[in-house]
Amino acid sequence: MELVLKSLKEQHPDMTDVYFRQDNAGCYHCANTILSCNSLSEKTGIRIRQIDFSHPQGGKGACDRKAAHIKSHVRRFIDEGNSVTTPQEFLEAIESRGGIAGVRVVVVRAQKERSGSSKRSTVKWEGISSFDNFSFSLEKN
Repeated sequence: MELVLKSLKEQHPDMTDVYFRQDNAGCYHCANTILSCNSLSEKTGIRIRQIDFSHPQGGKGACDRKAAHIKSHVRRFIDEGNSVTTPQEFLEAIESRGGIAGVRVVVVRAQKERSGSSKRSTVKWEGISSFDNFSFSLEKN
């Protein structure tokens, strides 16, 4: 999310607010994502106003439709005799033939934890997956 916000700020310096629409996968739909929004807003200068997760079992949402389009684009790239076994090849597949409208892709390396450093904690928030929409207010107590 931080990379997305930083990229948007570079391309649109006047941007001040965003609304995220995300897949309902557990790696996104968790307490850590929700709790990181204030920090991400402060780091990037773009206020996260809302996060919406696609409703599970609610049919194919926008994220699923875009993923299907990407998959067929990648399959066509493979059918043309290309290989897609690495992140870089996946990027090349998506960008082939002029890319896909509305899709930007980057390859990033995950930072490895240094030995001896404290690992990031995972926050357990019982029932978080029961909610699909989160709005953030500007009020400070």
